[in-house]
Amino acid sequence: MIYLGASILIIVLGYVIGRLSKFLINIFLSRIGFNDWVRRISIGKAIIRAGFTPSEFFSSLIAWIIYVSSIFTAINFGSREISVVLGGVSYLNDLADISYSIVTIYLGGFIKSFLVIIVGFILVDGFIGYIYKVSEPRTEQPLLAPVAEYLRILLYIGVIIFALSVGGIGVGELIQILQPVVWGITAIMIVVVIEQVILRVYKK
Repeated sequence: MIYLGASILIIVLGYVIGRLSKFLINIFLSRIGFNDWVRRISIGKAIIRAGFTPSEFFSSLIAWIIYVSSIFTAINFGSREISVVLGGVSYLNDLADISYSIVTIYLGGFIKSFLVIIVGFILVDGFIGYIYKVSEPRTEQPLLAPVAEYLRILLYIGVIIFALSVGGIGVGELIQILQPVVWGITAIMIVVVIEQVILRVYKK
């Protein structure tokens, strides 16, 4: 009963810490202008379309990570300690190992992948935004736009693949699946550029 009570206490503490973290992080991000800044990038626009503010989304995500971590930490602690008391129970040890792997490997991998995707997408949006800014006063902007968006998609794909590999997920099969998609996007980009060139020549 002691170990069961300790496991329940871990879950309760995780819930309290998660709720408190969600509240404080939401207020902090809102007051430093995080929402206005994130609205300008693609991830922020996607979050807003989903019906959240960026601060609500990220604070809720952090809270859920704490909730899940506390649940599986409690399972790991309770099952392992009960197994020791009972003299070693194989299925309890297996349950403890699985819950430990979920927290340290899968949940940790998700956090690393998510951070890489966020930072990577921000850098990509900044780079593409710089291309648009540089091309604003030029007449070649209609030609640069499809090329810039093509680069954005390719860089997004590269960021996602890198993030998955950082998170410990094999990406060999994913790369093979994406190859025809990339070739298709390349073909579309070439067609659009040729169309823009023809339209420019026709107008002249």
